[in-house]
Amino acid sequence: MQKNYISALLLIALGVGCETVQAQADFRPGYLVQPAGDTVRGEIDYRDARASATQCRFRPSAGAPATVFQPADLRAYGLPGERKHYHSLTPVGAPQPAFLEVLVSGPANLYVLRTADRADHYYVATETFPLAELVHRKVMQEQASIMQEQNIYRTTLAQALVGCPVAQAQLPTLRYTAAELARAVTTYNNCQAPPETVTAADIAAAGGTPRGPRARLGIVLGAEQTIMHVRFTDMYGSQHELSFSPKVVPIGGLSLSVPLAALSRKLSLETALLYESIHYDQAFGNAYSSASDRYTFDMAYLRLPLLVRYTYPTGHVRPFVEAGPVLAYALQLNNSLVKSDNQGNASKPAGFFQDNFRSFQEGLSGSLGAQFSYAKDRQAALLVRYEVDTGWGSGQGLDTGLNHVYVLLAFDLFKQAAVK
Repeated sequence: MQKNYISALLLIALGVGCETVQAQADFRPGYLVQPAGDTVRGEIDYRDARASATQCRFRPSAGAPATVFQPADLRAYGLPGERKHYHSLTPVGAPQPAFLEVLVSGPANLYVLRTADRADHYYVATETFPLAELVHRKVMQEQASIMQEQNIYRTTLAQALVGCPVAQAQLPTLRYTAAELARAVTTYNNCQAPPETVTAADIAAAGGTPRGPRARLGIVLGAEQTIMHVRFTDMYGSQHELSFSPKVVPIGGLSLSVPLAALSRKLSLETALLYESIHYDQAFGNAYSSASDRYTFDMAYLRLPLLVRYTYPTGHVRPFVEAGPVLAYALQLNNSLVKSDNQGNASKPAGFFQDNFRSFQEGLSGSLGAQFSYAKDRQAALLVRYEVDTGWGSGQGLDTGLNHVYVLLAFDLFKQAAVK
């Protein structure tokens, strides 16, 4: 049942993100190039790779009505601040043009096109070599019952990048990745022009990785309030249900944010390694006598939330929601039970269900928060998180659980930048 809840939360988070991608506009400074060659500046709706390949939503200024341009309506458009540039081109065999993203520009151009099936297709073109797809595929050899790779892209690049021995030398072992293809095309461009004339797009691609958001490492600090519930059956068959008063304790650790750009740039995987220490010391009396039972718990955990976050992309302060499972590992689990009779005589401390300790916990978590920039484009987030978990013990006649409410501040250690 718990696995079903976890799956449901993840599907809801992904579904909300994917369904609202198309509905929410995210206008950023950009330009478009009209068929006559005139450049018009304004704002362009920043979309994911698949949507950006099919249309360009443009408005001349904030608040102005937006116009939707198809690839046949423009020569190019771009968002310089995001290092995204698109050319309207017609791939070989395609019935109509599309907006191909420029990965490398110069004497040789490398493009990528994200199709409706979320597959990336790469193209190369030079002044003397027409636009051609770089094809890589696997086919089944029925006689040998094996899959054979067809690295046609290497032959195409050999024809397109003729005249540069350094680039040609890379081709026999060149892998079919954006990073490797960009490296070969950039090498060719450096052969054809002095390095100082290479464009910013070339420099970004020369590092060997497609441009895009990178994973961010940060620190998390905050406080949590916990309420512990324990239900158990004693040796006489009596059932007890105890709720331990809320405890407020500090919590902190390291965080990691991984963009899920393949699904949507509004989605990310948020995880953290958090340390918490919780102490309970509480007595429960008997309604019919002065006898009491005093329970003491000392617990320390490493917690690992694995949450999918959807961030509203516009504005200086960007709200977000996140949900997902949480895992925890007990570094310390100690408890004791002291019984006092009607005369106030106390027994020696004894363990309370110590044979039923569980080192691992599972839980579900959800958060609401807002993300903002600080200190030279570093990102920070302030959030409130609610979490339920399986508690410190399990077994026949024992059921435990903790409810957590967190107030957390997470901030990046390094400046956010596009990957080179």
